[in-house]
Amino acid sequence: MTPDEEVVQQADLALIDATLAYQGASATDRLQLAGPLQRARESWGTARYRLLLPDSVATQADVEEARAIRARFEADADTQASVQALLQLAMLLAKFVH
Repeated sequence: MTPDEEVVQQADLALIDATLAYQGASATDRLQLAGPLQRARESWGTARYRLLLPDSVATQADVEEARAIRARFEADADTQASVQALLQLAMLLAKFVH
């Protein structure tokens, strides 16, 4: 699997985990998560297209960062940690938007 494909896979799984956390959150927590989740989804839409083009743009460091972000969701973090992870994911994906 190329670094591009790995970043795509890890970001997909992180967004699934984040969406599930959002769906299971209280109304108050949903308010905190909504903006960062939308931001990550928007970045993802464009970044995914770029990452799936034939030329490689992701590095192994990007893969490791995507894995670390996903691990934060899998750790069943609190709302603030999830917000931070979503913002970090959005920033990582923004690197691939050209």
